[in-house]
Amino acid sequence: MHFADFINPYKCLKTFFLFIYFTSAVE
Repeated sequence: MHFADFINPYKCLKTFFLFIYFTSAVE
C-alpha cells in the first residue's frame, strides 16, 4: 500500500470493501 492510497479515503475505503467482498465470497 502506497502512502498516496493511505491519504486517499475513497480508494482506501474501496479497497476495504473489496477485501470484505472477497472474504465473504470465500465463506
